[in-house]
Amino acid sequence: MTFGLGSRAYNAFQNGGAALASVFLNNVNLSGALQGLLGFNPEAAINTALGNLLVQALTGVTLPVNEIPVLGSILNSAGITNVAALLNLLGVDIADPLNATGINLITAGPPFSLLKFLGVDLGWVPGVPNAVADEINGTEYLGLSPVEILETLKNSPGVSPLEKATLDTLITTVKAVVGEGDAIDVRVPRVVGFGPGAFAAGMAYPQVVADLANQPGGENYTGPDVLAGSITILPMLLLRNVGRANGGLAPRGYPVAGLLGIDTVTPDTEVVNSVNDGGLVHIPVGNTGIVVGGANLIPIKVDGTVEFDPMSDVPAWPNPVSLANSLAALAFPTYVLRGVTSESLTEVVENQLKPQVAEALANTDGPLALNLYLTVPVNGALPLLEPVKLPVDAINLVTGLNLNNPITTAFEPALTSLTNLGYTDVQRTVVNGVAQYQRTLDQADVITPFGTLPSGINWGQVPPDIRLQLIAGIQQAIAQGLSSEASVANPLATLANLVGLNVFPGAANTETPFDDTADPNPLSGSVDSAVDAAADNHVVPLAIPQREEEPKPDHGGNDDDITIDSSADAALDGGDGTPGTPAKPLTGLQNRVNSTVTATTNGLGNLVKGVTDGLQKTVGAVTGANKPADKPRDGDSGDSDAG
Repeated sequence: MTFGLGSRAYNAFQNGGAALASVFLNNVNLSGALQGLLGFNPEAAINTALGNLLVQALTGVTLPVNEIPVLGSILNSAGITNVAALLNLLGVDIADPLNATGINLITAGPPFSLLKFLGVDLGWVPGVPNAVADEINGTEYLGLSPVEILETLKNSPGVSPLEKATLDTLITTVKAVVGEGDAIDVRVPRVVGFGPGAFAAGMAYPQVVADLANQPGGENYTGPDVLAGSITILPMLLLRNVGRANGGLAPRGYPVAGLLGIDTVTPDTEVVNSVNDGGLVHIPVGNTGIVVGGANLIPIKVDGTVEFDPMSDVPAWPNPVSLANSLAALAFPTYVLRGVTSESLTEVVENQLKPQVAEALANTDGPLALNLYLTVPVNGALPLLEPVKLPVDAINLVTGLNLNNPITTAFEPALTSLTNLGYTDVQRTVVNGVAQYQRTLDQADVITPFGTLPSGINWGQVPPDIRLQLIAGIQQAIAQGLSSEASVANPLATLANLVGLNVFPGAANTETPFDDTADPNPLSGSVDSAVDAAADNHVVPLAIPQREEEPKPDHGGNDDDITIDSSADAALDGGDGTPGTPAKPLTGLQNRVNSTVTATTNGLGNLVKGVTDGLQKTVGAVTGANKPADKPRDGDSGDSDAG
């Protein structure tokens, strides 16, 4: 629509912004003041700490040098038996990671700009694609000369005279075959982007691909010939990426941005190469996309975020509950400390990382493409309820008590389902007779504009499902009581521990986010316990479980994912097959609890109906439907798909 002016203005904005940011942060910072205050150089301290960490970690990675013919015994004598020693032999100073040749750290985003202002430069560049691309393309190569490597090995302590003679023979042979120049050029520009900086890093990738022809071995390369060409290994860690295909703020509006000539979706990456026809060798390595003798780019993109993040996990359509939850996530980031546990990280590794890596490596038909999308789940930590949870957290922190929060216990299961329905990766599952709408977190790579509804959801089932979850939540809140014997998750106590404020009684008596004793799925446990309690007291409506037992025609919904728990059905029919007959007489306390819950749920009926009706009206407005979503078709049962 702009006849190219939109993209030109975008580039001009990038260049101007990068220039201003560079001028300001390179000349106005607290490096001297911070160093004087601390009594040491923080940047040097970080570099030393990272170097020591790398040396220790890589020293522990041993190499099977004894299996290498001719050179194996020599490497062993020289002490080149681990990765750290090998890198040192190749000329990589891993003890100085911020300044090592061939290994360039590039960072972009607000946290790194703040560090730069404080005098800690961890490879900072302005958070625009052009600046990131220029830094990647300008990263210095580490030239690997076989003759120089063999000479260094020959002069290493521990090498015997006989082994030195063997090396002299090898050196003479190598000189005759490949000369004394570099056999291959290698570099590893490491890119870390955060928020807008992650978007900039991702959008810099096409420029890096375009510049590959100018690299050693590339089509337009005019420098000295390198026998095996060059390899650029490009790890890209994109945190809270605004350009994430499904969830990022920018891609939600990509159709409109595209009309202006601006691409707002972070592209996927793959191994690419550029070959100079006049080069010495051109040897493809299978279907990986790597060509020995050409210029090769091997990208590894890791796009990571936390569930409900307001920049990179935004709802896909105007679900009012989901949108309110995103605003709450922006205002109350404490939900991350509450919901991210060791079980969350295990789930990321087992259910997301491993399958994606296996799928990428199993693809032998095309170039190697490592695009890993990781979303850390926050089980039982809905941002929308943080304003209600934090006051109780503060009381627990100050007093050392372990007070429960009955309001959030009652409402969280239903509100979580309503929130999840705002995303395209939601599916309906049934646990002990109660339907839950849970996210699979497996569609982050699917480009999804705003206004896209989830598929496979029968909207006619939503109102009764949400009502049943409310009942289960209320039952759980009553059964749980006001206080817990065990410690409860408390992000305020976690923050107090992190900053060293252990004076509060609740700081020492709190469940940390990575405590192995923590409940891995508080929401699921709450619903399961609540269902049992509700079934025992006959508060759960009989129509819901009975409805699910009936076979229904397939109308494209997701009824096939429903699982029925026979124990729940037995509880509902009293255990003797007679509907409505209790398995044992109700006590006076049980009668009072039953009456209280029944009255409460009846009072909440209008609230639930209002919320679900509002959702259905919103869905109708988005889809253009002119009938209520839960109205059955002719010949269908009342709970079949509403289309």
